Amino acid sequence: IEYTDYLGGNYSAQQIVSVRLKAGAADTAGHEPKVIVNSYVTDPTTLAPGNAFTLTLKVINVGKENARRLTLALGGDDGAGLKPFALLGSGNVRYVSTIAPEDTIDLSLALMVDGSAESGVYSLPIVLAYEGSDATAHEETQVLNLVVRRQPQLRVAFYRPVMGGMVGQPLDLPVEVVNIGRKLVNINVVEFVSDGME
Repeated sequence: IEYTDYLGGNYSAQQIVSVRLKAGAADTAGHEPKVIVNSYVTDPTTLAPGNAFTLTLKVINVGKENARRLTLALGGDDGAGLKPFALLGSGNVRYVSTIAPEDTIDLSLALMVDGSAESGVYSLPIVLAYEGSDATAHEETQVLNLVVRRQPQLRVAFYRPVMGGMVGQPLDLPVEVVNIGRKLVNINVVEFVSDGME
């Protein structure tokens, strides 16, 4: 407590206030449910622009009580955090009635990567909302990281007609590799392989 008097003097004092806890109150906090996304996988593993994929989440209750009325909102409650991904065939919210302590459930979602997405790591927020046994509301946000790789777009062709060759004689192959994509591609080695040639 800090205060002053009419003459401009400054004073400071400290007091202790005791609080009495109800019996068992300390134990209650440790017995709440706690739901987390334990792991996740995508099929296929490598994501590219324009590809459809399946995202499978392993959701576990690591708390001491049942987690009831769980809603899992992909991309946040309004789905604004989904970009550059789009859900296929359903909305962004999943519902699970109950998850017992130490139980794991698998949730699979069908998604697609936007065709204009650039290569990079994209954060995908997930909002988990659920109730404990006493109907206390819990909500938390977790983040998944999904990697998108844009494959280079190359055209490989002959830049002039190929003349006939003789067995055992060297033959020049007029090959050109053209980047027909819109991004720079760094190529270190180009290797051509044929069963009948060396």
